[in-house]
Amino acid sequence: MLYDIIGESESAWIPELKLDLAEGLLYLPDKRWAATQIFESVKAWLKLRGLLVPEGNKEILDALDAALTIDDLEYVKKLNECLVAVGKTRQFSVIKSCYKRAIGRCKQENSAAAIVDFNQVLQLNANFAKANFNRGLA
Repeated sequence: MLYDIIGESESAWIPELKLDLAEGLLYLPDKRWAATQIFESVKAWLKLRGLLVPEGNKEILDALDAALTIDDLEYVKKLNECLVAVGKTRQFSVIKSCYKRAIGRCKQENSAAAIVDFNQVLQLNANFAKANFNRGLA
């Protein structure tokens, strides 16, 4: 398969390419083909980051949500558009993901990692008062 060949040298492209394929498949009457490629894209995204790929679509999306960073804005935008097009209601927000992860890291007393996540939130929304306040507490 083409993805296997590309994956050997340009694995960072695979999640995007699979979303591109999903976009092309959206024109077919059966949206399941596109939905399959969306989830294959997310699996590739998780693997690229060295993360465990869980079983089940909800769990796969939860794993993605827990790992999003500011570097994923374009991917998330395209992913959200594809999810809507196949009739899925779940949408992702890098700000919410980073904030939620930062709060969790504060609870685990991992201040340095929490500050990194709060900084990402504030880069995207400098007026997010709770993030600024909690970063100060971290």
